[in-house]
Amino acid sequence: MTRLPDCGWPIEGDFAALLDGDPVRLRSALVWPLPPLSIGAGPEVVVTDRLGDEPAVIRPPSLVVGIGAVRDTPTGRILAMIDVALSEADLAAGSVRALATAEVKADDTGVATAARERNWPLIAYPAKVLARIPVPNPSAYVAAAVGTPSVAEAAALIGREAQLIVPKRHDGAVTVAVARHAPRGRLTLLDRGWSPAGELRRSSIVVCDGGHPLAAVHPATRVVAGGAPDAVALARQGHAVALVCHGGHAGDRPAAEVAALLSTSDSPADREVDLTDCRPAPR
Repeated sequence: MTRLPDCGWPIEGDFAALLDGDPVRLRSALVWPLPPLSIGAGPEVVVTDRLGDEPAVIRPPSLVVGIGAVRDTPTGRILAMIDVALSEADLAAGSVRALATAEVKADDTGVATAARERNWPLIAYPAKVLARIPVPNPSAYVAAAVGTPSVAEAAALIGREAQLIVPKRHDGAVTVAVARHAPRGRLTLLDRGWSPAGELRRSSIVVCDGGHPLAAVHPATRVVAGGAPDAVALARQGHAVALVCHGGHAGDRPAAEVAALLSTSDSPADREVDLTDCRPAPR
């Protein structure tokens, strides 16, 4: 599987322009935290989790597969159910971000091996957490056996702005559901004096309080003069953002300001944000 440089998301089709850094026409219904791409009059590239006939596609990590299975169900049977559920809904396996289940199922060999074979993180939730998630198809039998009226649907839906795309389907031993999750923005704190070049390449927007941040910035990167409020606002739109700070951890005001801004939200349209601090540790 070929992956987008500086991002790691799967790419399919005629992706030579993406690998060569040539201009492309990007089409996406949502803002995703992509690395800087040269946008221009080149071939069209579509960001989507749906199967189709587009010539070049970037697969965003938008899908969570919820899974429930009778103990010791063979891995092949579990994966076959997942593949059928995705295929019949015209969903791409390359956009699966995780396999999710109940804690009581997490140590089952079939479930754990299915996640490992597909290189999907396995997320396990306590029954009491799953029981709080509204689902369209609760089961009294499952509630009595596991302590929650839903495993597959509830596990797939945990997270902000999740939409059930494939309601639970089961074959007597395996239950599968699929939910689509809204993009999460990404915000990385960097130091003006020293920053990992890889983190700069992953950020399509760099926010700094004056001057050009670093020579390693990609030519297609958008450089914005500003501070923590600007960086948080852009990340909440779904972008991949780097905030260039001064003095490593010695002047930690930007980090505290970012944390405070992320703890509140003024709009239901705000995306969740993954925050990473890549500044050098204090000496």
